[in-house]
Amino acid sequence: MEIGNWLQGSPYVPSSRPLKGTVASARLDRVGSLAAAAPLALASSDTSAGFPPVGPVSSRDSLHPIERIATKSLGEIGSQLRAPFIVEGSLRVDGPTLRIRYTLNRVADQVQVWSKSYDRDIASMASVSREMAAALIQQIHPPLPPQKMHLVSPRQSSDAAAYEAYLRGRRFWYQLTAATTRRAVDYYTRATDIDPQYALAWAGIAEALASAPINGDAEPLVMWPRARDAAQRAMEANSQLSESHTVAGQICWFFDWDWLRAADHHRQAIALDPSNAWSHTMLGHILSQLGRHDEGWRYMEQACTLEPMSALHHAMASQVAFQARDFQAARQRARRAIAIDPEFWSGT
Repeated sequence: MEIGNWLQGSPYVPSSRPLKGTVASARLDRVGSLAAAAPLALASSDTSAGFPPVGPVSSRDSLHPIERIATKSLGEIGSQLRAPFIVEGSLRVDGPTLRIRYTLNRVADQVQVWSKSYDRDIASMASVSREMAAALIQQIHPPLPPQKMHLVSPRQSSDAAAYEAYLRGRRFWYQLTAATTRRAVDYYTRATDIDPQYALAWAGIAEALASAPINGDAEPLVMWPRARDAAQRAMEANSQLSESHTVAGQICWFFDWDWLRAADHHRQAIALDPSNAWSHTMLGHILSQLGRHDEGWRYMEQACTLEPMSALHHAMASQVAFQARDFQAARQRARRAIAIDPEFWSGT
């Protein structure tokens, strides 16, 4: 979920009841030190930054396409992402102080239905992200029961330096090249050096290393033990984290060739976080490779619904359609991936 430009001068209109529906991302207006502002901007774009798995959220890989359509109206963005609500925001860095305002806007009539402002110390990025997440959740869902409120907080490190290193790692990871994958691992490792119990950072290391043979022609036999060890550290740090099971499943699939166990991990990841599009994609691909094409296709469609502006999910959906010998669907998904990102290597 990315925070973007809030509508300057729009009046505050309080919501009368919680709103339901997918929340999509818009643009970010940053004023001040970009070095200081960027980590929180990225935090707001990623469900792993603190937003709990309580409903449909367009996020993660949707970040980069939105940057490319930043000049479009809210109505156009909402229509493209198939989302009835858009979150926008402004972030100003004033010395050691973060000044943040963000709004929830209804796409149908582009009316602002809710807004909130924060003035916080820049060192409190992680806590601000969680506070913002909790406040927004109360607007788009009925109040969370007490037994689920813990889902808002345990994902991120309480150490600001570790949190910033993790976010910078995510930024490089999204680019999916050999060079940026190495940079991502460096930042994730820095995060775990600061906070050895940072499960998300360990999961990030495992994900990047496991994908390096594909993204960067790394030697699989070299990446395998390193990725496996990082995935194990993620599971030990937090076995109830969806991403811990995602990377465990990724290791089982990519390296161990234990597809049934991989599928079990991805199902667990989805149970913990129904908005985990990456586990939907991998599970769909695994099921297709097991000959269960129809079942796999349902997971692929859900992944593309969760992150409709992700070229990666559409490209992998094309592969699943090809494996099922549905060549028309394969062409359509491949063309969709190319339309989203003509420079994305997997789409071509």
